[in-house]
Amino acid sequence: MVLFSLMLMMSCQNKPIESSSTDQIALTHKSAIQSLSNSPHIEVFKNKDGTWGYDVFVDGKQYIHQKFIPAMAGSKGFEYKSQALATGELVIQKIRNGTVPPSLGRGEIEQILKQPNVHDQK
Repeated sequence: MVLFSLMLMMSCQNKPIESSSTDQIALTHKSAIQSLSNSPHIEVFKNKDGTWGYDVFVDGKQYIHQKFIPAMAGSKGFEYKSQALATGELVIQKIRNGTVPPSLGRGEIEQILKQPNVHDQK
C-alpha cells in the first residue's frame, strides 16, 4: 500500500501542465534512460557496402539506428561486426549512467577500432 502511494505521488509530480519542446525532449530522454536500465537490446547489421552498423532497441522499439562510425569524419560503417557491437554496448552503458544523448568521443571510438578482431566477421 505504501509503495502504491509513493508511485502515485511520483507520477503526479512528473506530469507537466504546460511544457516546451525542450521539456518534452528531456522527459523522453528520462523515460528512455529508465527503460534502458531495464531492457537494452543491441542488434548489429551489415550495410550494403559490407560494413557494419548497430541498432539499440528499448522495449522492442528502435531507439538508435547507427549505420556509420560515430565521432569520425565521413560516412563509413564499422569494418568488423565486433566493433559495431562494442560501440552499441558503450552507448547503452552511457545511457545507463545518465549521459543523454549518449555521444561518443573520437578517443573512445579509436580505442574500439584498435581492439584485435582475429576471428571476427568482416
